[in-house]
Amino acid sequence: MHTRKTTIEQERRREDRHPVIPFCITTDPDEADNVAEVLRNAHGDNVVHYRPAFGVHGASTLVQARDPRGYQANLASFTAFLRRVASSHD
Repeated sequence: MHTRKTTIEQERRREDRHPVIPFCITTDPDEADNVAEVLRNAHGDNVVHYRPAFGVHGASTLVQARDPRGYQANLASFTAFLRRVASSHD
């Protein structure tokens, strides 16, 4: 017999593997392996781990003054992610 608690726990485990909310993680190149370990069980089209060639920590990687070598590619990747998410919810 399944209890409500068991059902909630099963759903939580399923969501850990297949997140419902789309998300994009971008890391500086030195952090990419650490993030990959955190995401090892997260799968799905709505999970993006962008690994830039050049980057800095956080949203600063999208700002030219903070990341002059990588901001264009990083911004293009993030913009593409947002467009994909928006088009999937039309």
